[in-house]
Amino acid sequence: MSIKTEQFNLFKIPHSRMKQLVTFCNQNLDTTDFANSDALILLLTNLGTVFHEFKSHEEIENEHIMIKLKKKLTKMAIYNPAVCNCHKDDEFSPLINLVEAGYMYLNKTKSISEKISFGVRLRKALSAFFKKFIPHMKEEEDVFQPLLCEHFTEEELHEMKNIVIKLHMQQRKRENIAKRRKCEPKMKTFVSENQKPNYISQLPDEILMKIFSLLSTRDKLKSAQVCRKWNELIYDPSNWSYLDFNKWKSKNKSYLKGNENAQFKEMDFIDESDEDDFDSSTQIDLNDVKTLQYWIRHLLPKIGVYVQKLNLSNCSSLNNNLARRILQLCPNLIELNIGYNSIGDNSFRGVRLDKLRNLNAEGCENLTDNAFKFLLLSNEKNDCTVNSRFKCDSIEKMEISEIESGEFNTCKKCIISKESRNNPSLVSINLSGCWSISDYGLSYLASKYELNNLEYLNLSGCVNLTSFGMNLFLEFSDFLKGENLYYCDNITDGPLRDSANGCENLECNKKYCCRSISRQYGC
Repeated sequence: MSIKTEQFNLFKIPHSRMKQLVTFCNQNLDTTDFANSDALILLLTNLGTVFHEFKSHEEIENEHIMIKLKKKLTKMAIYNPAVCNCHKDDEFSPLINLVEAGYMYLNKTKSISEKISFGVRLRKALSAFFKKFIPHMKEEEDVFQPLLCEHFTEEELHEMKNIVIKLHMQQRKRENIAKRRKCEPKMKTFVSENQKPNYISQLPDEILMKIFSLLSTRDKLKSAQVCRKWNELIYDPSNWSYLDFNKWKSKNKSYLKGNENAQFKEMDFIDESDEDDFDSSTQIDLNDVKTLQYWIRHLLPKIGVYVQKLNLSNCSSLNNNLARRILQLCPNLIELNIGYNSIGDNSFRGVRLDKLRNLNAEGCENLTDNAFKFLLLSNEKNDCTVNSRFKCDSIEKMEISEIESGEFNTCKKCIISKESRNNPSLVSINLSGCWSISDYGLSYLASKYELNNLEYLNLSGCVNLTSFGMNLFLEFSDFLKGENLYYCDNITDGPLRDSANGCENLECNKKYCCRSISRQYGC
């Protein structure tokens, strides 16, 4: 029966794969630097996988093609020496052993000349093997395939072909899995012998954290990507207790000089909402805005809860929108410095600063009473003891007369006293130059924070304050001494009038003073 040889060629598809592997091996041998341990590891791993696939190919051919052909010819009393001697010699095991022996050349005791000598030996062995292997595949296609077509039916050949291809595909998957099991353990054994001692990893965590604390924020973030241990140590709360925008700029100044757009590739834009919020006279530094946006998008979501001290002073590019988002991401602030900025009341809208003890807003001329009113409204939501579904009345709903008279200390609905709320206690307040702040602003601030532990208060240039409002504000501030109290010289009957300091802004051009000639305001 005549059958088309090409249609039922059992060797064509497997052999095409074997030829690809031969080409792959030759290319790897030509490009590998045997003096380089990393390149040698990669070559040995790849060759080990290839030779195991060669050997599996031979086993599949023997079991599902050649044994069946031998049986068919024996049954018909036909003797063919080529068929009987096919795959008689094991050509693959010596090569596999040679590759496995190559791992010993990764040992640090082996010299470069020995590694190169092994490379020469490996090239010769593979060259001799390929000179036999490629003609052998041609012999199978030219000699054995016609015999198969002559002595097997079309259905038998079709079934044999499907089985051979299926087994080859399955074997390739198994070889990829076995690659790590057979080659990598040996590789790890020899590589571990070559590795130099990692003294840094042996340092105590305390020493490493001290080292990390000396790095700039940018370098800390890069170091956090080295390994899991470094990541955990770098993101330890103690490393992020203090965040200073000005130090960030100074430590990254040289980097930004030559790479203006490199530091924030993923932040190479300015939000329209941020840009529109700037005053027309404000000088905008795009690098500053990008830095602040980087903080908001990437840095503070990870470490904001750990920040206890935040310095945003003298940042001309800081606006209400940026400031508000930064403060919202740092809910555990103890010390806040936003001095000499053009930010306004909306910077505090929706912000929680329940642990704040030191507030420095000197030189922020755009701040008014509403700044502390917004700060209060975002926090004062006490559960009503009468009905848990309701909240107590906040300072927003009370009259100013009630605030001044002290009635705001008692909730209208459920009689929760101010003392029972456990409000945070301020230690230091600096509102020097915030000329728009009045008695109402101090009342809003007093309704949010305890003042029993107040030790420093600077109200220089706050020309809208009265002696009555200040005395009421400091009624329970027993720890405040006159040497740490500053307010306008025109207030003659203010608190601690015998020992308090006057206005410190008389000769200061940066902060407002009612006696400054350059100002149009008066007391």
